[in-house]
Amino acid sequence: MMIQTLKPIRALALLLAIGLQGAACSSYVHIPGQRGAVARRNPNLKAVGKVEAEALRSVIEKWPIDGVYQIMLPAGTDSPQYIRVVDRLGEQATWSFSPLPPEVPILWVRQVRLRGWYAEVDIVRPDNPARPDGLKQLVTVTLKFRPVSGWRVSRLRPWSIGVHETLVEGGQGEQTYAPTQAPREAIAGP
Repeated sequence: MMIQTLKPIRALALLLAIGLQGAACSSYVHIPGQRGAVARRNPNLKAVGKVEAEALRSVIEKWPIDGVYQIMLPAGTDSPQYIRVVDRLGEQATWSFSPLPPEVPILWVRQVRLRGWYAEVDIVRPDNPARPDGLKQLVTVTLKFRPVSGWRVSRLRPWSIGVHETLVEGGQGEQTYAPTQAPREAIAGP
């Protein structure tokens, strides 16, 4: 009798484990993509947007910005993904096809790495938001997926090495970040 009741329990546990594994949505993603890598490279995956939004939120909470700020997501990100990320950040966050005035601070998501239930996001932020054209700081945000609460930040690591040396000379190069589709007004209609 005991063996018969264990089979359904084991089956239920297996289904639950499979379901929770799928809840993180993407097992191996690397943005921008690397040659020869088997990782997914799509910056428009919902899991990528959730990780980006949570990482950006943690950076903003740690280093607050007064007023409006612009976010820039990796190349190839479409406008629906921008909208999903901005909506998770609140009213101060914005995005645009064209550059905003130079006094608007910009937070750039430069890299996203997802490995199952763990993720890292590299964000470039103004060292002093009051002077957005000044020095920049690279911050690596480490996140962990929790089945009940979703993606949560486990570590913020600000780098002291210069951003230019880290990203441009390190092979990242200069990238453009314009969304690949129309802005929110064009999607929502009149």
